[in-house]
Amino acid sequence: MFKITHRATFIRALLVGLIAIVTLALGVSWLAKITRVDAATDNGDTVVVTSTGDNYYDDDNYTGHYHVTVNGETIEAFCAQPSLNSPIGTTTATKMNNNDNSKLIKFVIYLYQNNNTYTSSVRNAVFSAWDASEWYAWAHAIIGVLYDNDVTNLSAEAVTNINNAIATLQNYINNGSDAWAIARNFQLYYAAGYAEGHQDVVWIEEDPQYGSVSVQKCDSASNFCSPQGNASFAGISFEIYVNSGGRFYNPRMNKFYNNGDLVATSTTTDTGVTNFINLIADGVTYLVKETATNTSYELTATQQTATLTSSNNSQLLKFYNAPVKGSITVNKVDADTNTCNPYGDLSFYDSTFQLVNDSVNPVFYNGVSIAKGAVVDVKALAAGSCSVVFDNLPFGTYIIQEIAAGTGYVINPNTQTVTIPSSGTSELHVATTIKNQVIRGDVKFVKMDETNRTPMRNALFSISSLNSNNEVVETHIVVSNQNGIVDTSSTFALHSNHTNGYDALYEQSQAIRFAGYGTWFGLDHDMHSLPVQDNLGALPYGKYVIQELECDANFFCYDIAEKRATITITSDKQVVNLGNWNNTCAEFSLETEAVDAVDEDKYIEVGEEAVIKDRVAYCAKPGLEFTIKGVLMDKATGEQLLIDGQPVESSITFTPETACGEAEIAFEFDATTLGGKELVVFETLYYEDTPIVAHEDIDDEAQTIEVVKLYTYATNAATNDKLLPHDADVKIKDTVEYCLKPGIEYTVVGVLMDKQTGKELLINGKPVKQEAKVTPTTACGKFEMFYPINTTNLSGARLVIFESLYLDDQLILAHQDLENYDESVDVTVPAPDTGMITKNHEEGGTINISFGAVLIVAVGVGGYLIRRTTSRKVFFSKK
Repeated sequence: MFKITHRATFIRALLVGLIAIVTLALGVSWLAKITRVDAATDNGDTVVVTSTGDNYYDDDNYTGHYHVTVNGETIEAFCAQPSLNSPIGTTTATKMNNNDNSKLIKFVIYLYQNNNTYTSSVRNAVFSAWDASEWYAWAHAIIGVLYDNDVTNLSAEAVTNINNAIATLQNYINNGSDAWAIARNFQLYYAAGYAEGHQDVVWIEEDPQYGSVSVQKCDSASNFCSPQGNASFAGISFEIYVNSGGRFYNPRMNKFYNNGDLVATSTTTDTGVTNFINLIADGVTYLVKETATNTSYELTATQQTATLTSSNNSQLLKFYNAPVKGSITVNKVDADTNTCNPYGDLSFYDSTFQLVNDSVNPVFYNGVSIAKGAVVDVKALAAGSCSVVFDNLPFGTYIIQEIAAGTGYVINPNTQTVTIPSSGTSELHVATTIKNQVIRGDVKFVKMDETNRTPMRNALFSISSLNSNNEVVETHIVVSNQNGIVDTSSTFALHSNHTNGYDALYEQSQAIRFAGYGTWFGLDHDMHSLPVQDNLGALPYGKYVIQELECDANFFCYDIAEKRATITITSDKQVVNLGNWNNTCAEFSLETEAVDAVDEDKYIEVGEEAVIKDRVAYCAKPGLEFTIKGVLMDKATGEQLLIDGQPVESSITFTPETACGEAEIAFEFDATTLGGKELVVFETLYYEDTPIVAHEDIDDEAQTIEVVKLYTYATNAATNDKLLPHDADVKIKDTVEYCLKPGIEYTVVGVLMDKQTGKELLINGKPVKQEAKVTPTTACGKFEMFYPINTTNLSGARLVIFESLYLDDQLILAHQDLENYDESVDVTVPAPDTGMITKNHEEGGTINISFGAVLIVAVGVGGYLIRRTTSRKVFFSKK
């Protein structure tokens, strides 16, 4: 195929091909041309090769440069027999590294395929006699000559030039130049056995053993090859150097290397791994060192070597780096004072914090791997300290949580997230502050009068905070409300409402009234009150003593000074409920019963000197002077009874020796005009001028007295005088005047009495009685009662009518006075039969009167007239 006679055409084709090849070499590395990177088998082994004869050509002239398929890969091949036709078909190719001309053929093909400074200098030296545009043709011719030695069609000049080129190339190789350093990295293949009359072909492919060195970053604290905390293994730079003698060539990098030369630089990924690949692995030793770290880890000075061979062409080097570490300081302050200066008995001692890993990865702390969400460390404040330090912490994120708040403080429920910064910051120390609210609670109780089982309003109490020596630090006054409740909480009375307002009032008076003022305790070291907060309890952590104070509300109670309680606030929002605060107090009661002072019944008679006696049963506090004041009330009007415009009042002052006793109060008044009225006694017990208890019930029958009148006047019904004749049919008329309560039925019972015997008059063995029912429509009135009587045997007798007034069979009033002339009548004495005077009385006849009789009659009549006149005066005066 190779015809030197067509040299011009050949040269043009060679020039075009060379230009194309050079252009391709400038744009794409030689690795793109030599695609097979896996070395073939040992010398003498074969591979399958196929050619379709599609050679490169120019102007229809064959160039002897082909594409062949070797094991499925398309590569470039060169003709080995210039006088034969293009190869066609499938055959086998054999490794020919031991052929005498193999070094020269590999070097020639390499010079053709690679266009760089080195190949250009070699070409210029070897082929200086040739035109550069003919380079491809001469390279092809040299390969053909070396394999076929057929120079039949070549001119003597061509043969001379080829032989000179071969000699020059051989000289490069024999003198140990870089030529063989390059050529030895390729494998020569010879494909023979194509169809008869068709040429064989040769090619080279990359042959050196390649290897890799992998670098794995590891954590020197944990010995794990994974980052801890928020650290990262990414972005750590490494360099690899040649660390063995002898110059060698790396085809893939197209570069010569001497001992100490930098081979490559690489940076780790997120996994902390970086790989150095395409390293010659024929016993070359490499040195790897870390040149730059990231902000998560410190730079390590460690260097490691790796020797790559055909049997050990991949090695892993682990580099251990110390993680960046910092510290977290937790400062603690009082939320009220915003200082690290607990007041009172409060203390930060033993306040405890736990540190929880919240980093992306586990952290290695004190020789232990701590997973995300697990506790890293727990530290407590020392005595007198206000902070703790968590140090030696890897770069990462942590959660600070308080688990114990010290003495008297509420655990802060809020967590804080803190990140240890990376080394990219100037400070690896982080400080944070935890504020703690003082434990606060409240106290409540109900003030009760145990004696009377009633709540006591406006009772005063002092609440005093005590220090550890039981010394009073702060005192405030509280007051019970209308239900007896004492409560320091803000729900009962806002702390901010006239805070501790009762204190100033107590200095002025003990007569304080509940006004809903708030209570608040808490003094800082300068004895300034801490800010009032309605959402907290009034009493900070500590001990308190509650003392009942003497005041108006408990004046009548006993043992006030001994009434005290001690409480301790130990937990937040604690409410100490003391229940009922009971006091034994004086029992005040007033029960009265009004009676007629004369006969101690419930009725008094109309008269000028009426007296009501009120019996008072009381209970009061012994040893104090009390006054009972009473007043008469008119039940009909519900107003005070006025006589001549003045109330009817009475009082008594006394000092009880025992808790309960009795007393009497008398009301003296003129009841002349009060007939028919109901009078009610109202009584009130006073201490000094203060009413304590009263008995004022207008409908109380025990306190009610009825004013009644029952007056009678007895006469002869026939003559209306006081003399009764001797007759079997005589009537005594008794005129009854009364004043009673209208609308009620009363009964009047009368009986005739014999004044001489003082006993009931008996006629035929039976008393002479009458009974009348009367229901008044007005308060006062009168009616008449008649007593039929046979006086024939009563000569000279004086008869007296006794009347009794009844209500429902109860005796109300009785007129039983034998000396009462108005209720008396006399039975006349019959004249003796002397004959001196004879008169027919009925017919107007003669009356016979003896001297003695006349004298007796005269004396009797005179006495009667005197008595009659006197009795009438009394009667009418009473009327």
